[in-house]
Amino acid sequence: MLACVPSVGIDFGYCGVHTEHVRAFTISNPTSSVVQYEAVTENCPFELSPAKGTLAQKQKQEIKITFNPTQAQVIIASALIKVKDLSTGSEETKVLKMSAIGKYPFITISHSNVDFEELLIGKT
Repeated sequence: MLACVPSVGIDFGYCGVHTEHVRAFTISNPTSSVVQYEAVTENCPFELSPAKGTLAQKQKQEIKITFNPTQAQVIIASALIKVKDLSTGSEETKVLKMSAIGKYPFITISHSNVDFEELLIGKT
């Protein structure tokens, strides 16, 4: 195994539309070789940063995933994490699953009478 990435995936849960949401995971190099990694996300609303890099032996790197939904919808996507051992040339690809639910914000009121006291309403 050239690198370790989360096997269960990353779930963002409910995310407000037009709001940036960030999660992170750690990629680690358990080997005694230097490895390169690259995260490939084609047509994917999730952005990984840094998307590529080099890990020395036993080194770890935090990768941030940013999601900014533009509409209310369920999103399930995958990123391919390509890892290459620089000393042997061997390669492997890991799949990182990501999911989120874009949602418009809303307010529900459970009382029939709500007193906002004084309130500015935008008129002069």
